[in-house]
Amino acid sequence: MFLAMSKTPATTAAYAQALPMDRRAVFESLCEVFRKNLPDGFSEGFAYGMVSFCVPHTTYPDGYHCDPSIPLPFVQIASQKKHLAVYHMGLYVIEGEVEWLTSAWTAATTQKLDLGKSCLRLDPAKPLPLELLATLASRTTVERWISAYDKIRPARKPSKPKKA
Repeated sequence: MFLAMSKTPATTAAYAQALPMDRRAVFESLCEVFRKNLPDGFSEGFAYGMVSFCVPHTTYPDGYHCDPSIPLPFVQIASQKKHLAVYHMGLYVIEGEVEWLTSAWTAATTQKLDLGKSCLRLDPAKPLPLELLATLASRTTVERWISAYDKIRPARKPSKPKKA
């Protein structure tokens, strides 16, 4: 069951509390893996209705190009209707990450890899490959993510002069 409510919670704890019990523990363990294994410099927050691990504005003042008021996202975790989703923004941006994940996944589990454009779909009814996810979380520093993001970031539009 996915998170269906009239108002999306604004914190990780509130989001987890809104989940059915059977999914809550799996969701919380998934968040904990990223919380413990992401390198220093990422911060936990909430954006786009999901738990978000991002680069704070104090480190990357420009924020996310789609909405500069939001810190630069790196990993988001959400409960969807049929799966738990890990949106890892670096998978298709950082060279070699998809290939590494594909190879590591095959070595770590017999489950089929269900991977979309930056979205790793996990079946909450099956054991999660937590060690593999911990390694995935630890592979990219804030500096590496910013460098990769800046290479693909859309060009900024020149600001229009203000009318007097």
